[in-house]
Amino acid sequence: MELNDQPEGEAKAVSYAVFADALEREIVPLRAMTLTATGDPELTERIVAGFLLRVLDREIPRPMAIKPDTIEILYLEYLKDVLESDMVKVAIANNVTVFLSLDQLREAMR
Repeated sequence: MELNDQPEGEAKAVSYAVFADALEREIVPLRAMTLTATGDPELTERIVAGFLLRVLDREIPRPMAIKPDTIEILYLEYLKDVLESDMVKVAIANNVTVFLSLDQLREAMR
């Protein structure tokens, strides 16, 4: 993944192929986190598709180089909006569940 080490206001443009590759790599663990958070494969795919459409709809004349955690931060904001909550119920064992924030879930899945 090509990362941007320049200051925030000076992000360099990258090709769409580089942007797409980075997005593809980053979405896999985020999809897994969403499935864990929702427990519903169909809902997970709808959420991921909605996020990808939101990324495509952004008015970016040319994709910028990906900074560490850029996709993850955007995705977590989107997931919080879709789920209408920062907290999710996660099964950790047979008949044992806990409530975690999306940030806690992200850290636990790393």
